[in-house]
Formats: sequence, structure tokens, C-alpha cells
Amino acid sequence: MGAHIEIAQQQVVAGEPVGRLAAQRSSLKAVDLAAEDVPATVDELPILALCAAAAEGSSHFHGLAELRVKESDRLQQTANLLQMLGIHAQIVGDTLTVVGAGSAAAFQGGDYGAGLDHRMAMTAAIAGICGAKSVSVAGFDCVASSWPTFSKTIELLAP
Repeated sequence: MGAHIEIAQQQVVAGEPVGRLAAQRSSLKAVDLAAEDVPATVDELPILALCAAAAEGSSHFHGLAELRVKESDRLQQTANLLQMLGIHAQIVGDTLTVVGAGSAAAFQGGDYGAGLDHRMAMTAAIAGICGAKSVSVAGFDCVASSWPTFSKTIELLAP
């Protein structure tokens, strides 16, 4: 997507790559994610779709059927969140199309119900600090199941 990201202290922990990221404000470009790339990114798709919402152009994420059987119908929840933010997001079959606004500053705020889906709650919270208007996340406490210190971490990013 053209993001300016540097990765340091790379290592593998419990079979997953980890490292320290340094990111700079970037102009993002739309992507076309093929179905064969989904298994490696399935847990990151809500945040990738949020990035696509801030990008220039239309992004397409194919082969997302697995997202319908997560903590929620994460595919529909992702589209719902983006639509709440004022972003055109459409699901056709197992493909999500996101028409980027060109900047996260275009995000509208609103009230989002995360239910019990920790990834959706975290994505909505990030949308709230990136956009021009705040996002209230009902059910945010579910984040503690996967990242107990997320609230403290995100406070470091808030403007």
C-alpha cells in the first residue's frame, strides 16, 4: 500500500514474526488481495480494510469466507464499520471492495458495537484516533482477551 514502515528487532515468537515497528504518515494506495493470500492475513483483515479506507482508489479483498465464522461475522462487521465511517464498502460473495477516501481524516465518527469481537473493537478504536471525529466502541472490554494493555498502547498514539 506504500506505507513508510521500518521493522527492527525482528524475531519469531511462538511461530509468529514479531518486531518493533516505526511508521510514518504515508499516502496509501489501493490493493488487490488474492484469495491465496488470505490465510496469512486473515486476522489482520479488519485493520487492512481500515487502511484501504484511507487509501487512494478501490481495494479488493478476495476469498474472505473464513471471516464469517470468527467471533462474529467479521466480514459483515468490517463492512459495517467502514460504512459507519462514511466509506463505501461492499460485499459480493466472499469479496470485500473498499473505495478509499484518500485520507483517514475523511472518516466520520459514530457509535460502533463490537459485540464480543476483539479485533473489530481494536480496529474501531484505531479508526477513532485516525479520523476527524471520535468513534465510541460498545463492548470494548472484549479486547482484554487478546491484548490486555491495548488501551494503554493506543493512548500513546492518540493525538
